[in-house]
Amino acid sequence: LMDAHAVNTQETKKHSWFMLPMKFASLPVFGLIAALLVGGGTAFAAEGSIPGEPLYPIKIYVTEEIREVLAVNTEKKAEWELERARRRAQEALVAKQHNSFNTQARVEMQERIETHETKSQNLEKKLEEKGNLKAAARIQAHTKKYLETKARVIANLESVVEIDEEDGEDEEAEEEATDE
Repeated sequence: LMDAHAVNTQETKKHSWFMLPMKFASLPVFGLIAALLVGGGTAFAAEGSIPGEPLYPIKIYVTEEIREVLAVNTEKKAEWELERARRRAQEALVAKQHNSFNTQARVEMQERIETHETKSQNLEKKLEEKGNLKAAARIQAHTKKYLETKARVIANLESVVEIDEEDGEDEEAEEEATDE
C-alpha cells in the first residue's frame, strides 16, 4: 500500500506541469471582476459629473447609453429620454452656477436637450401608432411634468445670467471709479 502511494505521488509530481493551465484559469475571471469593479466605480463616480468635468463624457456616452439599451420597451425608452433631457437642463443650471457654462457649452447642452425631447416625442408617436394609448398618455403626462421642470430651470438660468450681468456692471463701475 505504501508503494502504491509513493508511485502515485511521483506520477503526480512528474505531471504537475499538466495542471499548470488550471492554476492560471482564474486569471481571466479575476481580470473580469477587476474590470467590472473599476468600470462600475467609474460609472458610479461619473453620475454626479457636470459638463466640463473629466467623467462627464463617460456619463453621457457610456452609462446613459447602456441604460437606454437596457430599457425594456418603448414606454421605458421614452421615459428615459425625458429623464435625460431633464438631467441636461439641471446640469446646465449647475454648470452656470459654477461659472463653467460658456456659449459653446450652452449650445451643446441645448442640442442634447432637443435630441432627447425629439426621441421621446417619436417614441410617444410610436406608442400611439401601435395602439398603446395608455402608455402614450403616461408619456404625455411625463412630458408635461418635464416641461414644467424645464421652465423652472430656464427661469433659474435667466436669474443667474441677470446676477452675472449685474456683477459685471458693478465690476465695470469699480474699474471706472479707480481710473478717475
